[in-house]
Amino acid sequence: MKILLFANTDWYLFNFRLALAEQLRAEGWEVVLVSPPGEYGKRLTERGFRWIALPFSTGTINPLHDLGLLRKLIELYRLERPKVVHHFTIKCVIYGSLAARWVGQVGRVNAVTGLGHLFTDRGLKTVLIRPLVRFLYRL
Repeated sequence: MKILLFANTDWYLFNFRLALAEQLRAEGWEVVLVSPPGEYGKRLTERGFRWIALPFSTGTINPLHDLGLLRKLIELYRLERPKVVHHFTIKCVIYGSLAARWVGQVGRVNAVTGLGHLFTDRGLKTVLIRPLVRFLYRL
């Protein structure tokens, strides 16, 4: 059985999800880690994990880039055919869940720690985007 762990940085996977990945591997899962490229990817592979560098912008809200991310995730999930995908952070949860739903037959686990700046910031941009994110979470 294969599980993909998808986060917005390789640093996050290394520092906060490495123990989970190691436990899953010990239980017999094939664990694949996915994040944008970064300096911690090498550390993940040195620990014996397959790490896929999936470039995407974590700090912007550009619909064209985000649709590109969704397309890449659909392709990745079709290619890898995981039994389960585990998403961390807002963008990974939203687009990863949509991709898994599109592909079908993929179990989804989503985890967002805290509210994130999108729900705590009072700036105009975040206030305008907040309803869309709530809708996407429900979807």
